[in-house]
Amino acid sequence: LAVNKAYTVQEPESLAMIDLENMTLYSQEGITDSAVVDMDWHPNGDYLATTNRDEIPVILRKEDLSTKNRLTGVHNVEVKCIDYRPDGQYLITGDESGRYAIWDNNGSAVSEREFGQGLVDCKFSTDGQNYILVGENGLIKSRSFTGSLDNEVTIQGAQKAIFSQVGNRIHIIVDSPDYKGVNTLDFETFNLEVKTSFFHRVNDVE
Repeated sequence: LAVNKAYTVQEPESLAMIDLENMTLYSQEGITDSAVVDMDWHPNGDYLATTNRDEIPVILRKEDLSTKNRLTGVHNVEVKCIDYRPDGQYLITGDESGRYAIWDNNGSAVSEREFGQGLVDCKFSTDGQNYILVGENGLIKSRSFTGSLDNEVTIQGAQKAIFSQVGNRIHIIVDSPDYKGVNTLDFETFNLEVKTSFFHRVNDVE
């Protein structure tokens, strides 16, 4: 388990790892942005995608948390979402200005686009053929891996997207003045299938 924590001048490392089998801390620690809002493990578990203190996405090696790749040339503001494609061949990142990119395993951007509003989440579909983008004003778009638009809808207060296990539904986490809960959409049509209301604010869900 990768954990981001505050850092000090005396202890500049802000990334720690926990061995969940033994519930112990690994001795190695890494230097990242302590305000990271998202990070993701490569499917093989050998690499961790996060951001450094220059707000640049980086790929770290699990063995010693050294830098494998710096993903430069796209983001110069806070990165809000990072997600590996299920096959581990590509990574998507999005920032608060609305700029997003897809990167290959060599750290090169193979696609770079503007969303039109600040991003709060980005996710690959379970088969890796599509990805979802969630904007700060509730705009949600599904695009094919090649970039063509499949569907879009606006849900005020949308915060996060989670695919169902088989990928036929997309759960949109919503926190707005009028509604707090989960909107479950059919992924092919974006039609609303289920609304699950919460009695509390939504900061995160998994």
